[in-house]
Amino acid sequence: MTDFRLLDFTPILLVAAAVAIAKGGAVRSSAPLRRLRQAPYIVLFGGGIAFLLFGVAMFLYPGAYNPCMKMLSVLGRTHAEGVDYPACHYLFSAGLVVSAFAAACFYPALTCFAKSARGKAWIRWGGAVNAAGLLIITLVPENVNNLYHNAGCVAAVGGGGVVLLTLTSGRNNPRVPAAARWGWLVWCVLLVGVFGTFQLCHRFKVLPYAPYVPTCQKLLILTFAAWLGNYALRLRAATITSAGSSRQSSPKSPPRPRSTSRVSSGR
Repeated sequence: MTDFRLLDFTPILLVAAAVAIAKGGAVRSSAPLRRLRQAPYIVLFGGGIAFLLFGVAMFLYPGAYNPCMKMLSVLGRTHAEGVDYPACHYLFSAGLVVSAFAAACFYPALTCFAKSARGKAWIRWGGAVNAAGLLIITLVPENVNNLYHNAGCVAAVGGGGVVLLTLTSGRNNPRVPAAARWGWLVWCVLLVGVFGTFQLCHRFKVLPYAPYVPTCQKLLILTFAAWLGNYALRLRAATITSAGSSRQSSPKSPPRPRSTSRVSSGR
């Protein structure tokens, strides 16, 4: 099961996806207000569809899938429980593609929260690496090549972490209250620390792998999804406020004069 020809093109696909997302036609903070207002809906609906696909994949997994006992990537295996290319493999892959597309459209729009050009660049490239990592996970299931699959996981987590760190700074992101910015960061750092501790405990045979590591993985995914949803709602509120302000500040057109073409014929 290790003969997978797309593996030879994985680095090229990673770079191409990163450049296309960072420099391509995704919605940026400088886009027209109408396009910028679409970005929150893309990530909210895209995230909902992705979670639905993942849920159906869990239901169709051969045998029984327990989220607290198995990692999420198990759903994308090309061979599971004696079944080659089960339905959950295609559903899981489709969910990751939808997630990557939503990220490609949403992360560049988050640059409207950053003040500096450097902060905007970090957000664009962090989002590019996150989306590219999701594509790597899709192309390379863990049972095909575990090294490349884990590299995609690291890219997805690392890219999202760069965006999270960039938007935590008050200098870059003064629009969001400090309690909200730092609260998300502290919670994510604690979860990552617990996740790493469970993995070390398993490595040194202090704790079993499940349910600790798989459960913590689901908490990390749900936390990051909630963080994206939070910023989607904040972006929606900001665009609505901007639209209302632009309507109030735009000058009213002067009244049109009445037509004087009518000529009285009785005189």
